[in-house]
Amino acid sequence: MESSAAPLLPQFKLALQRFKLWLQALILKLLLCTTVTVTGVNLIVRHVGGGAATPISLTRLPEKSRAVTKLAMHLMTHPVRADESDIQRIVSDVALKNGVPPELALAVARAESSFHPHAISGTGAMGLMQLMPATARAYGVVDPFDLRQNAEGATRLLRDLLDRYRGDVRRALAAYNAGTARVPRRGPYSVPRSTRAYIAKIMAD
Repeated sequence: MESSAAPLLPQFKLALQRFKLWLQALILKLLLCTTVTVTGVNLIVRHVGGGAATPISLTRLPEKSRAVTKLAMHLMTHPVRADESDIQRIVSDVALKNGVPPELALAVARAESSFHPHAISGTGAMGLMQLMPATARAYGVVDPFDLRQNAEGATRLLRDLLDRYRGDVRRALAAYNAGTARVPRRGPYSVPRSTRAYIAKIMAD
């Protein structure tokens, strides 16, 4: 038994070494592909979408990836970007239709995206008034980079928030930016400093 097993040992060690080398190469390839994918998504968000994502950020990567895919699909059929006066007119018209003061909707659009309909945030929020994927779905927004669809979903959300907080604009804005979970219908509430700055910026417009 020893004589027959002895020649197999070097072959087993060689096979094991080859497997280790193959596994290391596979891991390196996967890491490289992942790094390229992450970097690519973040660079698109940063340069095409106007977001502030760092090249190797993993924050909300699935949301950003979906946003980049939706933007690519939109640009294939909508290559021309509307000018700012058209954007403001569309936002005002849709806001009036949904019972939101146009000046409030315009101030939100300015604060959210600077009227950039292709904006993608570092968290994956999309379009003119920065709808998160779940919010876009909830309001029936199929193409979040379509001006009218985005403005429709965002102003309907604003209307719902104004109703929820009984016309309290500050609470509605806080919830639009930070989420309703952070903002009770009444009583004190705490939101991030960035949300407080966001509210102050809109209220000053």
